[in-house]
Amino acid sequence: IGYDKAAEVAKKAFKDKSTLRDAIIQLDYMSGEDFDRLVQPEQMIHPRTKDWSGGIILPLFCYLLNSLFSQTRVKCK
Repeated sequence: IGYDKAAEVAKKAFKDKSTLRDAIIQLDYMSGEDFDRLVQPEQMIHPRTKDWSGGIILPLFCYLLNSLFSQTRVKCK
């Protein structure tokens, strides 16, 4: 969905105290089924393989890291 929309989703979830899944559905960027299929947190807790693709996870993860740790800027591609 891209960095800008992912950032919007993360901000909405934070503001509404909801989940990323609920926010992305409410913004009509993705269905719940697509979110469940594409967003797999377990893919974020082990080293990446060279064929790993960030998809929606990388922009959301980068935005959240940058929001939570304002002293550290994560470079997102």
